[in-house]
Amino acid sequence: MKLNIIIFVLSLFAACLVVGCNNNPSQERNNETAQDTLHQLPKMPISQYVVEGDSLYVLCNDWFLYYPLGEYENLEDIEKKYPFMHTHKFDKDTTNIGYVIETLSYKKSNVVLWFEIIDENADEWTSGKVEIAFAKIVESDISFVNGIHTSMSKQEFMTRFPFTLPSDIEDNIHIICLQAALDGMWHNYYFSNNKLDSIIVKTDFQINPANYY
Repeated sequence: MKLNIIIFVLSLFAACLVVGCNNNPSQERNNETAQDTLHQLPKMPISQYVVEGDSLYVLCNDWFLYYPLGEYENLEDIEKKYPFMHTHKFDKDTTNIGYVIETLSYKKSNVVLWFEIIDENADEWTSGKVEIAFAKIVESDISFVNGIHTSMSKQEFMTRFPFTLPSDIEDNIHIICLQAALDGMWHNYYFSNNKLDSIIVKTDFQINPANYY
């Protein structure tokens, strides 16, 4: 009898979220119904998550963290994808010989890109994949490959995760931080009035982003 009670208690504990249990089945069904009415969005593979104050921290395995604008082998291709953005600065960084750095700007948004020079003696610069060193996204015109963009609702954003939070906790979330599980890449999503207000992408690439605005 004691063994059955222990097993029941452990099962109940395992069913709870790390941030608490949802003891209101009708509320849970209402949340599921509301989410079902949204466009079916791809889920992010995650390792773990935790809520601290008004911030949700997520350790994520999604490759999109490294290539949120898509994968490109040269700068021309990414310029074709985002023709409304213009080149703000084009540099060969003296502290990282063998790299080219360029900033694409649009209104209040800036994306600092870098790519490795494979053959410096070639007539034209060649590279591997174009990488992001830093980004500040404010305008909703700049959409990530998985459809994330500023002005989207927090509710729609949360459907990207394979977990749900109790509504009282989700309502209090103002910052969602995604950290890549493999390497130094961080996405910070800032919400105001339950709308995505801005996005900051940071990496461990050793540059001062302010030098490339």
